[in-house]
Order: sequence, then C-alpha cells, then structure tokens
Amino acid sequence: LYIAISLLMEWLYDTRIKLSRGDYFILLLVFGCVSFVGLIEGVAVGLIAGIALFAFDYGRISIARRVGSSADIRSNVVYSEAKRSVLREHGNESHIVELQGFIFFGTANRLLSQVRSRMLDSGKSPLRCVVLDFKHVFGLDSSAALSFLKLRQYAESSDFVIALSDLLPQIDHSLKVAGTYEGSLPSIRKFEDLDRALEYCEKIILSAHLLQADEEICPIAEQLRRAFPDGRQAAAFEKHLRYVTLSKGDCLIRQGDDSDDLFFIERGRVAVALEKAGATFLRINSMGPGTVVGETAFFLGLPRSASVIAETEIAAYRLTRQCLDAIVADDPALAIAFNGFIVRMLAERLIDANRVRSARYL
Repeated sequence: LYIAISLLMEWLYDTRIKLSRGDYFILLLVFGCVSFVGLIEGVAVGLIAGIALFAFDYGRISIARRVGSSADIRSNVVYSEAKRSVLREHGNESHIVELQGFIFFGTANRLLSQVRSRMLDSGKSPLRCVVLDFKHVFGLDSSAALSFLKLRQYAESSDFVIALSDLLPQIDHSLKVAGTYEGSLPSIRKFEDLDRALEYCEKIILSAHLLQADEEICPIAEQLRRAFPDGRQAAAFEKHLRYVTLSKGDCLIRQGDDSDDLFFIERGRVAVALEKAGATFLRINSMGPGTVVGETAFFLGLPRSASVIAETEIAAYRLTRQCLDAIVADDPALAIAFNGFIVRMLAERLIDANRVRSARYL
C-alpha cells in the first residue's frame, strides 16, 4: 500500500506542475482507463488522445513564414514611377503568403480561413490575386489538398486568381489528384519561383488601374521631359542619343565588359541576369519602358556586374561615354541637369526599396 501510494503521489500529484494541462489530462485519462477498464484499453486510449492533442497543437502553428501584399512584397521587376505609385496605392488588392513546413488539414484550413476573411473584408479593396509560395513546404496530405480545391472555388466565385510557386512534384501531384487543376482553370496559375508569381500578380493589379498596364512603349521624348524640365535641354540631350533595336534573346550588356554606355528603354523588356557556370543565368531584375539600364557601372567606371538580355523585342536609346564627355565639355549646365536626373532616379529606387524592406518587418 505504501509503495502504491508513493507511485501515485509521484506520477499523479507531483507531475501536475511539470506537465501542460493537455498532457496532464491524458495522464489522468490513462490512469482511469487502466484502473476501471484494463491495461491494453488504457494504453490505446492514451495513444489516441496523444495523437489528437499533437494534431491539435500542430494545427495551431502557423504555416506562413511571411504574409503581405504587393505593397510590401515585390518582384524583381523595376517599374516606372507611374507603376510604382499604383502598386503603393493598390498593392493591398493582393494577398501573398510564403508557406512552410508540412501542410495537413488543420493548417490548411487555417490558411483557407485567412484568405476567406481577406476576401470578405469590406474595409479593404477587392481581392484580385492570391500568391502562395511552396518553396519551404516539404509535404502535403490529401485532406489539405481538398482545402486548396475549396480555395479554387472561392477564387472562381469571387473573381480573383491564385498563383502557386515552387511546387515540389509530389505536392503538385497531390493537388492534381484532389481535382484542383480540373477544367480550364483560368483562376489558377503555376510558376517556377516566387519572383515570377509576384510579377504576374503585379500585372493584374496594374492592368486594373492603368489604361495601358504593360506600358508597351514610353517615348524617349516623354522620358527626357521627366529628366529635363527645360524643353530645350531635353531636345539638346536627345541629339546625343543613338537609337538601337534588339531581338528577343539578344544581349544588350554583357557581364564583365567595360561600362562605356547606358540605355534608355523605350519599348520592350529586358532582364538583368547574373551569368553562372554552365552558361546559365539568374534573373535579378526585369526592366521595361521608361527605365534606364547600365547607369551604375557607367558612372562608377567599373566592369559590368551583370548581363542585360532582351526578354522581348527591344527599342532603346544609347548614350556613350564619349557623347557624355562631349556634353560636359560643350554644355556643362546640360551635364549637371543629367547628373541630377540620375541621382534623383537612384534615390527614388533606394527609397522605394527601403520602404518595401521596412514594411516586411512591420
């Protein structure tokens, strides 16, 4: 009797301050089942209760590494000031979630609830795009895949699109088996990485708020008007530029070359990419009409740190170092105005990048 009471004191009374409420409840449940039903039954009840408690606790863990919108999470695309303003103002029309861990019914249902709450939030602008990044997700069970099917149904009924990125083959297969991709599915798109998915989401927002969302062309005259408030200076500067065109895939700037020129992009889009071993490229930026390419190395006099490759057919205007030297010698005021434009442009990019970076930690 003494030994029995000692064991009960140690296992049931002393452990109450060592265990969580859930674990202590399971301990009492097992003790009751063993005492009044049987040992095997008590072990089975304890095992089932432990699994249920684990599933409940794991379901409370957030599978989101980061949550935001296009106002604070951006792609590597460099936009004109007009587009950046639209994204700053209307970027909250997207919902971006970087997922992590293993996704099962509990965590997937929480994600579904979060998206539904954002979708029904009347205090915010209508939801246009949901981006889900699976780069840090290593598994998905069948019950969770059904939750993504429900998410697709939300998208179809509320007229928003879903962009999925970095899907592992087994996760992609689970979603297919669940029927997520059945039909034409204009509401779901898959992308190889988060950067491409973010770019797609940004295009949707821009197309809703700009008459010409893609800005297929930004005439050099318009670019120079923004650079030089004095129209005479703009006309004088344009005389020093040379018009160039490139086909898709052509190299505008080659990594490692001397930086003897910079370019004003008038039409098309270029990718700024790091050239890696094996002739592969890693895209770090994408730039379109109304942007300037190659200015940093040009002014620092350093070799090109990356290549610039035409993603589409390109029309641009080239300024060589020789022409800039001629401007400095013949018209110092024009050279000062141009340098001021470059400084303002770089400062705006830095401010916008810092604002986005700061927003990620708020």
